[in-house]
Amino acid sequence: MKKRILIIVLVILSVFLLLMVCNNGKQDSKNVENTDTGTVKIGIYFGVPYRITSSFMPIITLENNDKFRFDLGINNSVEGTYRIDNNKLILTSSGGDENYTLEINNNILVIEQEICNYVKKGTRFKLAEKE
Repeated sequence: MKKRILIIVLVILSVFLLLMVCNNGKQDSKNVENTDTGTVKIGIYFGVPYRITSSFMPIITLENNDKFRFDLGINNSVEGTYRIDNNKLILTSSGGDENYTLEINNNILVIEQEICNYVKKGTRFKLAEKE
């Protein structure tokens, strides 16, 4: 009896896996997002904390007038202007002394350099979903 139940469970799992593999290659047109290279959506992008024990999450806010705010930690933020060049988002501080480059990948921005103690190289910033 136990052997029969085990065989039935294995057959069901095999069919389920086969259906998943066959459907994996197909894209649902509702889930495909068209993006225009060289554009970035205005909004708030959330990164991941520098360390697991960090209590602050880095945030990039992009505004319509090519202005940004990069919140790195408590009492530490950078404001300035941004531009897009060759699918890269380039943030320049108001004083011009700080520059940050991020790759644009759909609704995700990937930073190309480390900001010591605040953001690791390769950190992904994801656009916040509007409710």
